[in-house]
Amino acid sequence: MHRLAKARLTLTPRPAEDGSWRITVALSVRGRWLLRPVGAMVLLFARGPLERGLREAAESAAAEWNTALAELTPLHGEALRAEIADALVNPDGPKAL
Repeated sequence: MHRLAKARLTLTPRPAEDGSWRITVALSVRGRWLLRPVGAMVLLFARGPLERGLREAAESAAAEWNTALAELTPLHGEALRAEIADALVNPDGPKAL
């Protein structure tokens, strides 16, 4: 949020028919009268790169999440708790989540 403008980004996940997840992205921007036409022009020209960047970021985050979950799936009970505690205490360690 800025004193002249504010933006709200909303991500809504939902399951898709093929078993994957779909994420709906909504961006709401509000601003003072002078910033509205300027912001509209910027978003008009930057829509493609913004969509592409958000898609790539979401796909990258999903890939990292899937990798982390795959490593934790075989762990149970105390081993899982120890792995999570170690990752929280030492995030740059060799087995960080």
